[in-house]
Amino acid sequence: MRALERAFRSAARAGVEASAVLYDDGSTDGTADSVVREFGSRVRVLHGDGSRFWAASMAEAERSALDALGPQSDALLLWLNDDVVLDEDAIERLVEQAADGLPRVIVGAVRDPDSATTTYGGLRRAGAHPLGFSLVEPGAVATPVDAMNGNVVLLRAELARDLGGIDGHFSHALADIDYAARATRRGVPVVLAPGTFGTCPRNPPRFDRTIWQAWRAHIGIKGGAHPESARRILRRLAPYSWGFWWAASYALWWVRAGLAALRRTVS
Repeated sequence: MRALERAFRSAARAGVEASAVLYDDGSTDGTADSVVREFGSRVRVLHGDGSRFWAASMAEAERSALDALGPQSDALLLWLNDDVVLDEDAIERLVEQAADGLPRVIVGAVRDPDSATTTYGGLRRAGAHPLGFSLVEPGAVATPVDAMNGNVVLLRAELARDLGGIDGHFSHALADIDYAARATRRGVPVVLAPGTFGTCPRNPPRFDRTIWQAWRAHIGIKGGAHPESARRILRRLAPYSWGFWWAASYALWWVRAGLAALRRTVS
């Protein structure tokens, strides 16, 4: 509710006629009903059974939005995670980045609500691993990046159609990384817009898990190393060496987990 309220307020300030598609993946807290009561026809609510998670939900939401816009639309499409609270001028600044009409994927960084440090946004390759990325601090001008977090992303509907949409076959994570990689392979720039565009805290680390609980979370549906999703993206990013990197990812996790456990024991 807060994310949508702020998004519509930001759109109004920018003079943008906005509508939204919300994918409600089997929530039980009354979200869908509350959204319909508050926003009416401005929000189309799609319903899942709780098994869709980020990638499949966003893929269906994007498809629904593009179908509603029609093939000739020159509208802008905004990805927005529900834990993002946009700044009031966020959409105005994002639209300015797209004003020249050039085909590109525009990434908006977000910050922690307390410390104001950047939490999600554009990513740059770091190290040899195909999935090794580091977070890029937004500057005063748009900056090319290699990948992105999908919290706040703006692109033209025509470009979204050309790129083929979000790949809903990923379990949860990595679909945004894949999207940026597909854009780059097509010669479409992925750029980090100047400044930050709202608040979104990072998920806090869990220190109360056993090593086996942490491992199951790491490879689970919402984990960053879900085996099928990791295989899917590595085959695209490193088609000749993906098997090595796939195995190395899990070996490295255990090395790091073992060293962390040893440090805790010593301390």
